[in-house]
Amino acid sequence: MSADVITLRQVQVEPPPEFAAAVTPELLQKIGLQPVPVLFLCASGEADWQGFCSSSEFTELSEIVLDSKLVEPSVYKPKPSRIVHVYLHECAHRLLPGHGHDAALFCLSLLLHLRAGKIGRHMWFAASLYDIQDDVEFEKPEPFLKRFGWAWRLATELAETEKTAEQCTAIITEKHKEFCAWLDAAPEREGAVQQRRTAAVQQQKNLESALADARADRLMFFVFGAVAGLVVATFFLWG
Repeated sequence: MSADVITLRQVQVEPPPEFAAAVTPELLQKIGLQPVPVLFLCASGEADWQGFCSSSEFTELSEIVLDSKLVEPSVYKPKPSRIVHVYLHECAHRLLPGHGHDAALFCLSLLLHLRAGKIGRHMWFAASLYDIQDDVEFEKPEPFLKRFGWAWRLATELAETEKTAEQCTAIITEKHKEFCAWLDAAPEREGAVQQRRTAAVQQQKNLESALADARADRLMFFVFGAVAGLVVATFFLWG
């Protein structure tokens, strides 16, 4: 039994109207983002993705992939805010290959959403913990909170600049390396701090001991002086 092999080709088409209305040239200019090509695929019914970003080597034009159901009326009417959110999230992946969902990705995604402004609602609401899930450690929340805080501060700082998204990506990449090195060195810093604390406590104890010895010496000197004075006084009185 033989069967014909189904073959497919990727060809350029006009953007779906709902996508074109949501991801406009004006929006991209506002964000400072160069257009990233999109390949629309229809996810299967069991799929739980709305977009993904493959490594550039597995693409033709470094395109990202969006689920066609985002822009084609089916059960629900396409939402511009949802289209923009998924597009920006995958664009962040394209700009930051190899980062997964870490603090750097969250920082860039948040920056893009902040610059997008308000599309029905403030877009930065859509930048969630999903974007930083790789850095979550429930057993050690403190490092995660530091990563989250670092990403939030840098994103809000860069969002106010005139730098392009690509320039911001370079800054985030470099600062993320420095931040990770600083975070990795935390145990060493904490050890040094503990050593200084221990040394300070010991120094305090030594000082207290020296003061106690000094007080004891003064007391002995006082007693000796008193006895000597009494002996001299007795000698003159009875001599």
